[in-house]
Amino acid sequence: MPEQKRTLLERLDGTKFALAHAELWKFVKAACVGICSALPEMLTYLALCALFTRMAVTYLPDFFFFELIIRNLDASQYEPAVQVYAFLISTAVGQVIGFILARRIAFHANSNVALSTFLKIIIVVFTVGVSGVLGPAIVSLVAKIAFLAKYPTLAQIVSKVAFMLSTTLWVYPSDRFIVHRQVKEKKTERPPHPAEKFVKAITYKGVDFEVIERPDVLWVGCVDYADNNTDESDIQGTLKRFQELVKDITPENDTRQLMCPDWSAALSINYCCDDKPCGILFGNETWSARQDERLDVFTQPGGLWLRVRNDKKAARKLLGKRKAEPHEYFSDKRKILSAAAEANGYKQNPDVLVEVEYYCHAEYDKKNHTNYAYIPIIANET
Repeated sequence: MPEQKRTLLERLDGTKFALAHAELWKFVKAACVGICSALPEMLTYLALCALFTRMAVTYLPDFFFFELIIRNLDASQYEPAVQVYAFLISTAVGQVIGFILARRIAFHANSNVALSTFLKIIIVVFTVGVSGVLGPAIVSLVAKIAFLAKYPTLAQIVSKVAFMLSTTLWVYPSDRFIVHRQVKEKKTERPPHPAEKFVKAITYKGVDFEVIERPDVLWVGCVDYADNNTDESDIQGTLKRFQELVKDITPENDTRQLMCPDWSAALSINYCCDDKPCGILFGNETWSARQDERLDVFTQPGGLWLRVRNDKKAARKLLGKRKAEPHEYFSDKRKILSAAAEANGYKQNPDVLVEVEYYCHAEYDKKNHTNYAYIPIIANET
């Protein structure tokens, strides 16, 4: 299958540094998110400071908290007082932007969005409340610096930056461990496969793989080959033909004698050689070679196979992505499955030119349905 292009973030998440220092990389991304959200927060703060300074106090919202701040102030005290408004509103703006970016970029959170939003609102309310007290204190402290006192706008910038840095003390830990959590996926236990024998488990880059043994297996479905040794076959056309042929099959009229009725696969054929046309098969494992003449039968050679379950952990650690298609574990230029085999005393079998994407189509209505990627392997004797 063709390799899919990755975004810049996916490429960065897949670097050696990011994989080796996952927690530090999250903090680096969170810091970048903080900078991105700080820019609109700073602009909002400066704009509001300029606006409120030019407004009479009587035009400001007469909320209880603000009334306490500006009550009994003379004209010379209006400017410091209205800066509280700017701190409150700009802080809220920055937190909202930071929430969106942090969830999508820094932490790749998969926790409930509504719950995360509720928790973030609590953190934002706390931060905004603190800004009403800590913000003016920082402004007052900065105003006492002789150099900055000559440049009011610069003093405002320094004050806001100092406050934003101080919020990191509680915003980052709360975002990392409370708001933007990664919930572990509940793995569906796969029933024993009638044609597979478990050999051993191996680990590569912190991800579990399984070595299994399979006999020759018949597949029934639709297969198509390219017209030459350089182009691909009609993948979408073959898939459509397969789907149309099986859409009317019911348990009552199904004569295919399937091994695993809830599972189907896409077999990439001859993709790991240059002297044969590439092919694709969409189908199911069967016990019988006697099939409807409209369907194709293909024999998958037996031997040892290496498989990996495609989930968020595997996609992140092996491909540097939030999610992936199973073929990427053998079609990506890094050849993840082949590399995992070689790191554990095996190598991809050069005589079996089949790679498999195996799907539990009975779970297609679920957000994360179970699926695997397989390659044939042999012991590496060199």
